[in-house]
Formats: sequence, C-alpha cells, structure tokens
Amino acid sequence: ERTILARIGKGFQYIREVMKLAPEEWTAMLIRMAVKPEAHKFAADIISALALRSSHRLQVASWLYLSILLHKLSD
Repeated sequence: ERTILARIGKGFQYIREVMKLAPEEWTAMLIRMAVKPEAHKFAADIISALALRSSHRLQVASWLYLSILLHKLSD
C-alpha cells in the first residue's frame, strides 16, 4: 500500500517538474481536460480507489483531524 502511494506521489512530482518547463502549454491542456466528463470520471475513480484501499486509515485520520479542529476552536 505504501509503495502505491509513493508511486502516486512520485507521479505528481514528475508532473509538477514537467509543468515548470512549459507552464503555458500545460495550463492550457489541463483546462481543456478539466471540462471533459472523462477527466471527472477518471479523477473520481482514482479518489475512490485510494479511499477504498485506505478506508480504515481515512476514518481514523478524519476523526483525529476533527478532534484537533474542535480543540482549537474551543481554545
């Protein structure tokens, strides 16, 4: 599971590095992709798969985050 998340993280790092080389072209391409329903479905599939693989951790982390947030708000 960690290796999958590490590979995803590396992928985002590589995309960021490539975008620095030609930001205008990448921005235009990403805007064109963002309006396509296929891109929305693809993003939802990735988020869903990650959530299913680490659902227990996400539940624990979300409760911890909510607890920290409530403590900060009460102070």
